[in-house]
Amino acid sequence: MANCIRAAIFYDGGSPYGFNISGHAGSAPKGHNLACAAVSVLVRTVSRYLINLNLVTQYELLANEVKLMARKENDKVITALQILEQGLNDIALEYPKLIKLDKVGE
Repeated sequence: MANCIRAAIFYDGGSPYGFNISGHAGSAPKGHNLACAAVSVLVRTVSRYLINLNLVTQYELLANEVKLMARKENDKVITALQILEQGLNDIALEYPKLIKLDKVGE
């Protein structure tokens, strides 16, 4: 899976508290890939939601990677990251060769 989106959701005690998303699906030129666009919208929405609520403890935005860690055991963090995970799973069902999703620490 050289040209794919790699997504990791980080867990502690069974609850999500962060994520790392990197890569590009590579099935279309940059800016024209539906899988990448869908992942970008999900990641931006969840990131901005948690940032606006001051629940983020670490945030890194690089060219092809975003990493976010948030307060552990917070209901809003857990819900937002469950929504992110569900959305990534849904996209992966439609584009199974383009997204690799891992749960770390579960």
